[in-house]
Amino acid sequence: MNNVTFKIVNIKILKTGVDGGHLYLKAKTQFQNENEVDAYCYFKDKIDEKTFENEWGGQDLSVTSSNYEFTKGVGLSIHAIEYKPI
Repeated sequence: MNNVTFKIVNIKILKTGVDGGHLYLKAKTQFQNENEVDAYCYFKDKIDEKTFENEWGGQDLSVTSSNYEFTKGVGLSIHAIEYKPI
């Protein structure tokens, strides 16, 4: 897949308790012809997770990835994200 960029808003930082714990984002975004959907955004590695946690100022983000999947009723999972504030 080619890289696709999504604008994510209403971002919440969540953490798992499994396999040492990981940080991920739950947010809202637009996807194709769907109304606003839940977006679950996952970082490339723990270094990116830590950097994000230390630097994020609470603003909306633009996230880019070539690895994503949409499941109706669940939302959009976006993996190995690159991000920047908007």
